[in-house]
Amino acid sequence: IFITQKLLTDLSPNDDELATLLGHEIGHVLHRHSMKRVLANNLISLLLEALVYEDNDGYDENFGEALGETMLKHGKEFATLSYS
Repeated sequence: IFITQKLLTDLSPNDDELATLLGHEIGHVLHRHSMKRVLANNLISLLLEALVYEDNDGYDENFGEALGETMLKHGKEFATLSYS
């Protein structure tokens, strides 16, 4: 969580307002909102990649096969994502 100088200058929060702001941002961290967004974006990218998948092996994969191969290709990326 970061508090910028611009926020302090533009809003000039008092102690109570600053505590409220920090509490709000801590709530986002506790509920892992940013990680959920990253996972959702990665899932959308994975599905789109599977839709246009081509591995030039001479075999036309169906969507399930393309999705499986795409997931295998990106498996390490998903496995190393953390929640903190």
